[in-house]
Amino acid sequence: MADAAYIIIEGEVEVILDGPAGPVTVATIGKNDIVGEIGILCDVPRTATIKALTRLVTLRIQKELFLRLINEFPQMAIAIMQELAHRLEHNNNRLREALNEVDRLRKSA
Repeated sequence: MADAAYIIIEGEVEVILDGPAGPVTVATIGKNDIVGEIGILCDVPRTATIKALTRLVTLRIQKELFLRLINEFPQMAIAIMQELAHRLEHNNNRLREALNEVDRLRKSA
């Protein structure tokens, strides 16, 4: 299970998922973004691979401290939930577009 989250202070990374046809880049994120929070919040192994695109400076936050911070600072928990909701909405839109494309291709075949 994940033992830390990282806040990107400087730099940019790709978020990569393993797909049936190989790795797929699903996002590019940078300064002030957080990675690793899903593993901590869901108590699961990492869900994606992060690949640096530029030189990185990150702040590593151990799981215990991360959980204590969101407990002591509810506004931090809200900000993390908002970011996760934005990511979910973005991914839902991409999935919707992909399903529409599959449907279009089926109809034209």
